Amino acid sequence: MSNLHASLKLAAEEGVPNAMRIQRYDVRDASGLFVTKFWKPVNTPIFDAEGRLLYLLHQVEDVTDAIQKKTAEAVGSP
Repeated sequence: MSNLHASLKLAAEEGVPNAMRIQRYDVRDASGLFVTKFWKPVNTPIFDAEGRLLYLLHQVEDVTDAIQKKTAEAVGSP
């Protein structure tokens, strides 16, 4: 079972948001070069008024700047 599938399943079964581990992806920027990005995925169940699961919201936040700042602090870079 994939990490995404497991997280979606947990969110649906437990009825609360499930945050996945931060994911690292190499993506192309506007110039065509590959850059490293870090994304924090969260899966949130959405219910109707009767408490029935309507859908799962998969939301991803770009946390690249925060990761790079922490890394720079850890190695003593300005």
